Amino acid sequence: VRKTLQGFRHVDMDTGLSNRRALLERLTDMLYLTQRYKRPLSLVVFHVCNHDGLSGNLDPDDLSQCYEELADQLQLAQRASDLAARISADTFALMLPETPEDGAVIVADRMSETLQRRNSIDATIQISSGVVSSEDGEIEARDMIAAAEALARPE
Repeated sequence: VRKTLQGFRHVDMDTGLSNRRALLERLTDMLYLTQRYKRPLSLVVFHVCNHDGLSGNLDPDDLSQCYEELADQLQLAQRASDLAARISADTFALMLPETPEDGAVIVADRMSETLQRRNSIDATIQISSGVVSSEDGEIEARDMIAAAEALARPE
């Protein structure tokens, strides 16, 4: 029972994706490997720019369905080594080991386009993304997440 409960600490219960805690732990481990082996690691953060508009115009069930579909698209796109996570109500992330910055930008652009156009409730979703990469692991996981979030939130 305890092991099952601990597993829930790492899952976003609304989408089934990993949560911020799981991303932080896995990113910390991957940054250590990046530092040791000098292999690239990228993080893409996707921000739903019109979250407030969506939550004001959609009933809660439709909003939940919309975010579940975003999560499904991220899960379909991830490789076995990647990690998709929901890190806040309107923000998702995709950790991409063995992916340099230029590859992560391509993934970010393609996923942003996919996430904006695919939903079953005909809601217009506006997505922005931020990419942060490391070739040497000389960044803390929290700082990497914060930097990608800042880039994904155009103000």
